[in-house]
Amino acid sequence: MKRLVEFPTQSAENILVELEDLEPMSEARRRGLSTSSVVERAQTSFEDALEKAQPIASGLIGRMRSIADSPEDPARR
Repeated sequence: MKRLVEFPTQSAENILVELEDLEPMSEARRRGLSTSSVVERAQTSFEDALEKAQPIASGLIGRMRSIADSPEDPARR
């Protein structure tokens, strides 16, 4: 089941992010919840969450660029 997490931003806006829940909520527990009960409020701002993810994204982008820029393997010809 997917869930929504609401992140506050520094500009006082809110961003909803849809996440895949690894432990799905049973139908019995979910029944009767209002929409506002289903949205989880994040404990950090969206900008702080992005800042924590930046090193991972930068490493991934750097790795992808190095693969794309590497010389072609002569054994593949």
